Amino acid sequence: MTPATTTPAVIYRRVSTDEQAASGLGLEAQYDTCERHAAARGWSPVAVFTDAGVSGSIALRSRPAGAQAVEMAKALGAVLLVAKMDRLGRDAVDRLTTLRDAADEGWRIEAPDMGGIDPATPEGKLVHGMMASVSEYERELARARTRAALRAKIRRGERVGMPPQVDPAAVERARALRASGLSYADIAACLDDEGFVPPRASRWHRKTVSHMVTGEPWGQVTKQIRKEQHA
Repeated sequence: MTPATTTPAVIYRRVSTDEQAASGLGLEAQYDTCERHAAARGWSPVAVFTDAGVSGSIALRSRPAGAQAVEMAKALGAVLLVAKMDRLGRDAVDRLTTLRDAADEGWRIEAPDMGGIDPATPEGKLVHGMMASVSEYERELARARTRAALRAKIRRGERVGMPPQVDPAAVERARALRASGLSYADIAACLDDEGFVPPRASRWHRKTVSHMVTGEPWGQVTKQIRKEQHA
């Protein structure tokens, strides 16, 4: 008598930089959810792949662990198990393409929050399509709220972004050189020559010196926001 085989499950976890364990999307919480789901289905977890600090807008196969998880699931004809479908990704096109590729390549994807709906069926395609669109909508809504908050801070003259740690002596030296009439580019060159260590870079840049001398907000401001300031 041939012994029964157990379906292999490849667990994939993802958390982006702004997601905390308290949100219910922490890595340990995701693993526990997947493990319980596998046990209930009688599946055998064979590997766990984790992308920490990776945005859901990046295609699954373009993520370091995501690509490995897909390749193992494909090679084993396994179930790729995620705690929630939005862990697979928040881009609707990529998510639906991945589901289609899985069906074509002989493996499949399952998430407890989808109730075991088969994405290969007409009903499953409809439900997965709607859920993928909702997930992408939530991502775009969060981006819009972030941009609105940045605009409000900039209009109030508040600092945007996390300021780097700059040597106070470098700031003092830069301001003295500026007072003597040097350009920001020349000041950057002087700081390099005098051995001051720049933040987050191998050499001093004109824009960094400008921030130091003028005290203007750190962080990248979009062209759109700059236009709004001068409108």
